[in-house]
Amino acid sequence: MKSMNKNIFFINAATLRVGGGKSVAVNFLKVLGQNFKDDSFVAVVPDDKLFKNLNYQNLKLHFVPSKYHSPVNRILLDYWILKILKNTNATKVFNMGNIALPTKKYKQITLFHFPYAIYPESKVWKQMNIKNFWISKLMVILFKNRLKYSDFLFAQTNTAKKRLVKLYNLDAKKIFIAPNAVSVDNLQKEIVYDENIYSVTEDSDAYKCLCLSVYYPHKNIEILIEVAELIKKQNQRIKIYITLEKEENPKAKHILDLIKTRELEDTIINLGRVPMEKIGYLYSRIDALLLPTILESFSGTYIESMFFRKKIITSDMDFAHEVCNHNSWFFDPDNPSDILEKIMESMNFSNKSEEDLAYKDVIKMPNWEKTTEIIMDKIKKI
Repeated sequence: MKSMNKNIFFINAATLRVGGGKSVAVNFLKVLGQNFKDDSFVAVVPDDKLFKNLNYQNLKLHFVPSKYHSPVNRILLDYWILKILKNTNATKVFNMGNIALPTKKYKQITLFHFPYAIYPESKVWKQMNIKNFWISKLMVILFKNRLKYSDFLFAQTNTAKKRLVKLYNLDAKKIFIAPNAVSVDNLQKEIVYDENIYSVTEDSDAYKCLCLSVYYPHKNIEILIEVAELIKKQNQRIKIYITLEKEENPKAKHILDLIKTRELEDTIINLGRVPMEKIGYLYSRIDALLLPTILESFSGTYIESMFFRKKIITSDMDFAHEVCNHNSWFFDPDNPSDILEKIMESMNFSNKSEEDLAYKDVIKMPNWEKTTEIIMDKIKKI
């Protein structure tokens, strides 16, 4: 009889197919299945192995047909979701992919993690090709038009909340903070030796900076070519390590080609994509994180660096300052000379107390259980 009185919640994670969004959805649903057994959940999710492995009695999954993942069919996807929602007894919807559903029949709370919508001034808009520009622009328009259907929003940082309030004239009282959870257990796993990483990081005299990222226009990795040229010209003992695959994007291939044609292979070294289980070992071999990103909602790479007690050299942007409070240096992401200057400043600085403070900042951050509890507490109260 008790199960008949369960609260039913609808989780819309239909578009979270890749990267951090996918990880957020999988971890959130996993905690719901394990820790919220007195409630019932219906979720729409991508047709993906990680979601299919979620097998809980209180969690019913509907897998999105591949045809709806095309940008052309984005609106059709919402109406497919609404048909499923109509056949549940849910009264509350949690949209995990930034966009509310076009209906007023349910209470909706929407998780925001789409930085393009709050950085209209970013130079990244000028760097995108025409296709990506219009896809991103249309997503911003859709986000704005659907705001009227959201009763509340979750933002990942106070920086994002302030920008949402200012740009969209929203009520700050209706925007809650749902901090991105930190999976410290993943970071604490046994360090796995890697012969390739060892061999390319063997130069004990060099100051080793890691740019750990796949290619996206907003990561601004291209600027590192100019930084590497300055390093070579000044004969500095600095090496930059990147993690690109030429197949992932034509611009990633272009960067790798430039490294070769400009004879920078000894200064900027490509490791290729590094498996998650080797990340700990990679951090053990480098001195600092170097991240020239110009657009983020929340970067887990900062957190990893803080956990492994590495220096952070990154862009002088509001989102970076909110997370990186210790052991950090900030540069103008458009200025190669300033980037090199900050690298050299960090190279000549060593302060264990700053490393410890950054590490403690990570340890204080909520895990997935706590973040899920924060989100569900708000959803149940609206």
